Amino acid sequence: MIGCAMYELVKVGHDNLVGEVIRINGDKATIQVYEETAGVTVGDPVLRTGKPLSVELGPGLMENIYDGIQRPLKAIKETSESIYIPRGIDVPCLNREAKYDFTPASLKVGDHITGGDIFGSIFENSLLDDHKILLPPRARGTITSIAEAGSYTVADTVLEVEFDGKKHSYSMMHSWPVRVPRPVAERLTADYPLLTGQRVLDSLFPCVQGGTTCIPGAFGCGKTVISQALSKFSNSDIITYVGCFAKGTEVYMADGSEKPIESIEIGEQVLGKDGKPRLVNLFWKMVQEYQVAEAIKSVPSQLAADALSVREHFIAGLVDSDGEVSHNKQTGAYSATIKTIYPSVRDGLVKVARSLGIRASVNIKEANTYAVCMTGNALPGALSKCVLSRNRASESAVAREAEPYYFDLNKTEVADYYGVTLEDGSDHQFMLANTALVHNCGERGNEMAEVLMEFPELFTEIKGRKEPIMKRTTLVANTSNMPVAAREASIYTGITIAEYFRDQGKNVSMIADSSSRWAEALREISGRLGEMPADQGFPAYLGAKLASFYERAGKAVALGSPDRVGSVSIVAAVSPAGGDFSDPVTTSTLGITQVFWGLDKKLAQRKHFPSVNTSISYSKYTNVLDGYYEKNFPEFSTLRNKIKEILSNAEELEQVVQLVGKSALSDSDKIILDVATLLKEDFLQQNGYSTYDQFCPIWKTFDMMRAFIAYHDEAQKAIANGASWSKLGEATGDVKHAVSSAKFVEPLEGEEAGRKQFNELLTKIAERFAEAAE
Repeated sequence: MIGCAMYELVKVGHDNLVGEVIRINGDKATIQVYEETAGVTVGDPVLRTGKPLSVELGPGLMENIYDGIQRPLKAIKETSESIYIPRGIDVPCLNREAKYDFTPASLKVGDHITGGDIFGSIFENSLLDDHKILLPPRARGTITSIAEAGSYTVADTVLEVEFDGKKHSYSMMHSWPVRVPRPVAERLTADYPLLTGQRVLDSLFPCVQGGTTCIPGAFGCGKTVISQALSKFSNSDIITYVGCFAKGTEVYMADGSEKPIESIEIGEQVLGKDGKPRLVNLFWKMVQEYQVAEAIKSVPSQLAADALSVREHFIAGLVDSDGEVSHNKQTGAYSATIKTIYPSVRDGLVKVARSLGIRASVNIKEANTYAVCMTGNALPGALSKCVLSRNRASESAVAREAEPYYFDLNKTEVADYYGVTLEDGSDHQFMLANTALVHNCGERGNEMAEVLMEFPELFTEIKGRKEPIMKRTTLVANTSNMPVAAREASIYTGITIAEYFRDQGKNVSMIADSSSRWAEALREISGRLGEMPADQGFPAYLGAKLASFYERAGKAVALGSPDRVGSVSIVAAVSPAGGDFSDPVTTSTLGITQVFWGLDKKLAQRKHFPSVNTSISYSKYTNVLDGYYEKNFPEFSTLRNKIKEILSNAEELEQVVQLVGKSALSDSDKIILDVATLLKEDFLQQNGYSTYDQFCPIWKTFDMMRAFIAYHDEAQKAIANGASWSKLGEATGDVKHAVSSAKFVEPLEGEEAGRKQFNELLTKIAERFAEAAE
């Protein structure tokens, strides 16, 4: 292996197994192979590639899942027609057949271009509609040719440059070695918060866009809950029963045999999950019970998306048939009323009218009679199509702003699918021949399989549209049962992809779950190399390796033009055995990261989520964010310090209460305990399954802090003036209930409406305490 380099990519054996050189000693090289090495023998060839382990960066990264060395798992499955990865398989990381609409930048032949410059953009999906095409960081030259706007694959040449008399061609993708950080023009100080939507994190222990965070916790503490909240709600740019089965699906029969689903006949028995037979029967409802031959008057739902003239003629026809039109000659305004006895017609009419920009409302004139009232500037356009002269309005132009509409096209292969109907009264569950229970979403797999099932079902709201978060997510999967070596490389693959989107001016969050598994892979590789072990068998350079990874986070000015600023935030889950925070991986990580969200097993067992222990958690970014808070939410820092003080004092007082009882405390200390209980139950805790509490905007967090501290301060003020807390607490019970109910303010109603409710609550707190003190 004379001439090879460290971390060079090689192909091992006759199967071309992917490997990487990790040690060179004279003319001997030690190779880390990323696949099963069974069958490799002495004398097998080793092919050098002359390049390091690299990833392909370009269009097609989003909505994809890769293994640790960026092999596309979905494409491998389609190619090999197997759920396992065949040895030596070579599938392009990015789809070479998919075409993207390339739009060149304002560059022309003869212009000089350098590394990091944007020379075009493409539409990848509705969340990444401006995927910028970058010149590789180490490239430069003068443009000799640039492609016109059109559809191209990632392998097609779209740019040619000349430097020192040599011409180089570039496509929409390029490669970058995973262990080398992508260069930037300038490192910046991060000063904008990474908002998670979790009150305890955003208020007490904030992180910044471009920061590093550690989430250590034992199994079941809720690390995935926080990771999912980050994926769904963070302000980063880039994270029912179906009884039909494909032909040939084997089903267990009641007698223990297996049978293809298409050959199962009525009267046969399939095997249930409890080992008892399930009878296959005809549909248990007669055709007439489905009312498919009956119909009621309704407005077709597709009409609301038909041509404007069609919808206007429809409205005009209903007005002529059973409607009234009034015209105010002074203002020139029109109004129309249509009566109907059918709720379906009422709802359909309102939907069509509103789709035209006509204001529509419903009144009940008489019993079971509905009057749809229509007004607005768009109404004359529809009335101008009326046939009756008394209803007809003069034609007038209607101004409507176009709304962007995005959609994806997915080709679905034609195939035969089959289903079975089981006897009435059964649980409608039966067993496939692969022992998977078919019911709802199927059996749980490992954590990555769960992510793959849940992420496509999670949505986020962008510019008023609901979008799947998979459209802004790339998954790099290396679970514990996949090759150890690839697990070690996967963390570098993920951070390199994150840096690529940072260079486009995006704010990227990278969630590493879990870095403990990566460290275990490092320990195993170090052990096989015969290196001197340190604490618990981990290599002595564990801290340095972790530091080199976390250093790739941060906010930076990207190379090239135009100027753009992006950031990479790293949120790393750590899984110490038994929740032991003295674990080497945890201690090394805490020495590097700036934010520590410590999860508590006891809180998780009490179903207190997020289970963040406020006594041990910390953030070193609070001072950095003071400028942001002063500009947008004055007093935020003061309120945060008061809440931390109350929680800290309450923890000490609880120890006293256990010794002498609560009655021995002063009224001031009793208030601290009561307010701390309120904070723990109604502020630090969140219900992730509700619309009002699954995501808490920063303005709601701030106003809730104001409400809790106002309640505390007013109570302490009243006590200082001689009032008794036992009597005062009873007299102001309604205020305490109102403060604890502040979490029910619905963020979807908007910031203005929400903050109005909080201002009314603050006024009520001050007034009620003043009344009670008198």
